[in-house]
Amino acid sequence: MKKNVQVVEAICAQLDSCRPRANELSYCKLIEYVPDRLGHDKRYAIDASKIKKELDWQTREGFDSRLSKTIIWYLKNMWWLKSLRTVK
Repeated sequence: MKKNVQVVEAICAQLDSCRPRANELSYCKLIEYVPDRLGHDKRYAIDASKIKKELDWQTREGFDSRLSKTIIWYLKNMWWLKSLRTVK
């Protein structure tokens, strides 16, 4: 399991690699820490044991590989993100 900050840092590392910032600083420099809200989740977890047991399913790729593919998809499909902003 990964903490939220670990996921954010992994996203930043992927972006550093495939879409470096013009000033060459890491995207991690953009992370701002704020006080936790009472009851705020520090991480989110999925229990995939049921799908593994009942459907004999398991992922073929690890977290880093799937995260990289997801980020690349979004970067190549910015039109899709922009279209969400215009929907009313």
